Amino acid sequence: MKKYIVKILGPILVTTVTILCTIAVFLFAPKVRSKGFNVVTKERMYSLKNREVVKGHFVLGGGRINQKNYYYFFLKDSLKNGTGYIKYRIPADETILVEKDTIPTYIKNSIKKVTTYKYPWGILGKDSTSIEYQEYSFFSDYEIPEGIKYKYILIVPKGTITENQSWDAL
Repeated sequence: MKKYIVKILGPILVTTVTILCTIAVFLFAPKVRSKGFNVVTKERMYSLKNREVVKGHFVLGGGRINQKNYYYFFLKDSLKNGTGYIKYRIPADETILVEKDTIPTYIKNSIKKVTTYKYPWGILGKDSTSIEYQEYSFFSDYEIPEGIKYKYILIVPKGTITENQSWDAL
């Protein structure tokens, strides 16, 4: 008779405990909500002078790596109290150049992801918020907003972009 009770009550007890644990997980699990906001970062750009440019005109470098075009420029290093410069490389196909009568500026659009965790009844923890900065990419949770279109904007002085074409005879 004991074996019969254990055979019947054992699976019923395991099933009941499993159902109660599943219900507890859903009741006490934190409610998670994430929102993404576009963040605009602006920094002054610097360039190197070349031998032909003695007056300090702005020179924006360009190059190609594995068939992908990039722009190169320098930004001040914030970790060294602005005493040094760091070379930056950004993809040309995600960048728009804008000529203005102003200081050369690097503008980057990125995502500020704010995630809130709300714990029901405060049993398993206190409500909290985390902030994370992400770049727009194919793998991010958010797409570049419709009005922005470009991940990077480079504001360069007027006259930086020139059309120098030379045609070789065929």
